[in-house]
Formats: sequence, C-alpha cells, structure tokens
Amino acid sequence: MPRVHRVERARKPNAVVTAQDIEDAKSGKRPDAASYYHWSFRYGGKHVSKTYPKQSQLTQSEFLGAIYGLAEDLEALSEQNSFEEIREAVEDAKSTLEEQRDECESKRDSMPYQLQDSETGELLEQRGQYCEEMIQELDGIEIPGDDEAREEVLPEAEAELPDEEDIEDREAYLDNLVEEKLNERKQQVIDEIQAVEYQGE
Repeated sequence: MPRVHRVERARKPNAVVTAQDIEDAKSGKRPDAASYYHWSFRYGGKHVSKTYPKQSQLTQSEFLGAIYGLAEDLEALSEQNSFEEIREAVEDAKSTLEEQRDECESKRDSMPYQLQDSETGELLEQRGQYCEEMIQELDGIEIPGDDEAREEVLPEAEAELPDEEDIEDREAYLDNLVEEKLNERKQQVIDEIQAVEYQGE
C-alpha cells in the first residue's frame, strides 16, 4: 500500500483545501482547516483527502477495494442502527461477496487451461473460496427482526423490574430496561458480524 503523508498547512488551495480553509487556519478559527493527507500510486497519480484515507482508498485492486469497502460499511454499524438496518447491511455485504466470488471464478475459467493453476489462477481461486467462506459465516449469524428482538428481551426486562412502590413510572422504567437489553443484543450481533474478516491477499 502507498505511504500516506500529512500536510499540516496547505500554502495554496487544492482539491480538498479551499482558500477559506487557509484563511481560517491563519486566523486560528480552525487551526487544522488547511491540513490534508496525500498519497500516490506508482500508476495512478496523486490523491488527496481532508481525512486519513480508508483502507479501500489505498488499493488499486478492484477486488480488494470492494472487500475493504464492505468491511468499512460493517465496521460503521452501531447500536444506533435498527436490527433491520443491520440485516440490510449484511445482505449488501453478502451481495458484494457473491459478485466478487463469481467474478474471480469467471476470470479463472476464462484463462487458458494450462494457466489456471498458475500463481494468478490460484490467487483467483483462493479469493473466490474466501468470499464463499465469508458468505457462509454471515449466513450463520442470527439477526432478529426489531419486533422479534423486543419480544425476546421483554421477559428478561420485566424480571428485573423493582417492586411497584419503588418506582413512579413503571412503564417508562420498563421501556428503558428493554432498550438497554436491545442495545446489548445488537452489540452481540454486531460483534459477530465484525468478526467475519477476509483472510486472503
């Protein structure tokens, strides 16, 4: 991967730093306004960004860019997402993996027979296999629907309710308990999802 460099203060505007950014940095309004990162590929020119580049931005491989990109999307999941949103993100990741698996298989199959066992052919085969393994791992993760999850945690939350005379608003207290249980359940699911990683090259 290319080396990433940070420029503390741009001297003139560029693709990500504006003239106003430079003025703000000089005046102290936003000291980091004129800072940026840049990196270059051997073939592909210079790239710049206001924020540190993601892994998917640091490769010219279409395959690895797609794999790193889906991992970044899954890493962005949090308790703020609903179970339905989490499930949708996983389905999107699986679709990407299926596309990349099929593309690898297609590329290898289109190679002359005597080259299919070459280093490139083996790499394509391994990439396809790793994609399939990730699909199966994601398939094995149980992601309940929002209503289903609430029904699952409700009995546990009700069991933790204090005696009625100890709380003023029993319903509100129960809602808070349920929300805590739901967030715990979401985090368990997210941890499982984020543990699914690409192991190849």
